[in-house]
Amino acid sequence: MIRPLRQTMKERNSHFEKIKKDISKADTSYTSIMKEIDGKETTVRKAALSLSKKAEDAGSQEAQKIFEKVTAEIKTLKNQTEADINAMLTAARKQVQNESEKLGIALMEQILDRRLS
Repeated sequence: MIRPLRQTMKERNSHFEKIKKDISKADTSYTSIMKEIDGKETTVRKAALSLSKKAEDAGSQEAQKIFEKVTAEIKTLKNQTEADINAMLTAARKQVQNESEKLGIALMEQILDRRLS
């Protein structure tokens, strides 16, 4: 009666030892997998940061191009507006000149009581 019980106890102890070894192996495997995951996570984060930086740089370059284009367009519009204003001023000066001459002639004709042509 004792022998079968001892055999069962040995088997149970052996089974417990096997379970402990399996747990130890699983723990080692878990640690190894976690280290691998951490390494891959770091790699992915670096890649994402790099892509983010590239996208930011591309956006900055595009913004710079747009800014330069808009600045050139503003300059063109400014020059065109200045030319239009100068043309208007020249026309206004000519009109004032013509009206001044007509008014001057009219005044001289009235003062001299004769027609100047």
